[in-house]
Amino acid sequence: MVSEALERWPALFCDAEIREEFYRITNKGLIDNFRAALNQHTWRLLRLYRVRRAAFSSEMDQLLNSLDQETSDLTAHRQTAALKGLPLFLRESQEKLFRNCLVSGSE
Repeated sequence: MVSEALERWPALFCDAEIREEFYRITNKGLIDNFRAALNQHTWRLLRLYRVRRAAFSSEMDQLLNSLDQETSDLTAHRQTAALKGLPLFLRESQEKLFRNCLVSGSE
């Protein structure tokens, strides 16, 4: 079924095409829009993680403790912690929730 979708709509599998289509529809940059939303919600997510800390595995404790130890580039570390905490909070596997893409020289 994925191969059929790839054959019919190859642009769905190309991040540049997805960004262009998002811009065409919304007149906003996808990455900029994502970053703005992340900036807006980071504090609330971290507060939620801390309040519900006891309900999660030790991974959440480790994540929040490592954030507390940071002294440089706090904004980036907070955003990273907010994103890394999502799969723990939602009790989903990280692989299921996020798809990591590696940039290669073949593009």
